[in-house]
Amino acid sequence: MARGGTGFFESDRSAAEALTEVRRRGWAVGVHWPLVFKDPQQPRWFDSRAAVRQAGLDEATEAVRVAAGAGADYVLFHFPWPGLLESGVDYFAQGWCFTTPPVAEADWPPAATVAWADEVLGRLDDSGRAAGVEIVLELDGPSRLFYAGPPEGDVLTRLMEGRPGLGLCLDTGRLGLLALTHGQEPLALARRWYRQTSHLHLHAANWREHVNHVPISPDHRASDGWAPAADIARELAPARPGLRLVLEHSPSLATPEEHEATHRWVRNLPNQD
Repeated sequence: MARGGTGFFESDRSAAEALTEVRRRGWAVGVHWPLVFKDPQQPRWFDSRAAVRQAGLDEATEAVRVAAGAGADYVLFHFPWPGLLESGVDYFAQGWCFTTPPVAEADWPPAATVAWADEVLGRLDDSGRAAGVEIVLELDGPSRLFYAGPPEGDVLTRLMEGRPGLGLCLDTGRLGLLALTHGQEPLALARRWYRQTSHLHLHAANWREHVNHVPISPDHRASDGWAPAADIARELAPARPGLRLVLEHSPSLATPEEHEATHRWVRNLPNQD
């Protein structure tokens, strides 16, 4: 079944009209929170102010209610949010762009960060399962804490264990930037989270050439600076029949022929070796 991922509409009316059209087409509905654009764009779960963190949890509960009311089968949040930044690192020079003010990691000792993340994910898992809505976490921000540890037992993996209501979304372009920032190999970094991944955002990016959101191509090579979007998709799609694939290129950066070639290649992914 085709799926319609909805979010960031300019008004409640435009969101309602889009949801009506998605249902008319017989597509399954998903919500990329916020459904209607606002500022800040995502719950500030790691804000230094306790009242703002609590407001973020309350907002997430409301998001699940809205998603369930819209007949959605998932609601997606960015996590961890806002980004946690190490001191002395020029993230902007590396290619990071923050749509909401980040937070200094110095405000969050590792033990406190993990404990609070555990509470947040526990609340999300409980509310999602109660509503029958999958909670999808799109890995975001440059904090190395969440993938500290061996691949089979890093912090993020441990936090998601035993929480069947949670799924992970890998954005291939952001994953490539995360790997570049911390001296990791991007494909190896992605593989540690395949088991939890239910969504894959196919985001073609070349941080060496400052190219972003062009159509994904099987000809993009990591050796040339491209995030390994095609390689990740080839590995994940056959192994995860229910995987949701989202093409994240800008329509203005592709010709009609490139659009069709990209769609044709993605449709054939389950049959590729």
